[in-house]
Amino acid sequence: MCSYGFAARAILQACCDYDPPRLRGMGARISAPVYPGDLLRTTIWRDGAQVSFRTTVPERGDIVVLNNGFAEVG
Repeated sequence: MCSYGFAARAILQACCDYDPPRLRGMGARISAPVYPGDLLRTTIWRDGAQVSFRTTVPERGDIVVLNNGFAEVG
């Protein structure tokens, strides 16, 4: 679940200028475990208020840890 928080932070930075009320909702499927010390990379695609994202661990062959992510921003 902590990886979910890191993805939310990346969306706040990239799409909301660090303004939490602008992140209206988000969801994702946890698809693999994250281990202590793993570096997370969140890739974000924005289409207006709709945001799609995926979070991977580059050191483990870009294994997808959060998949089918979506968010709504204002």
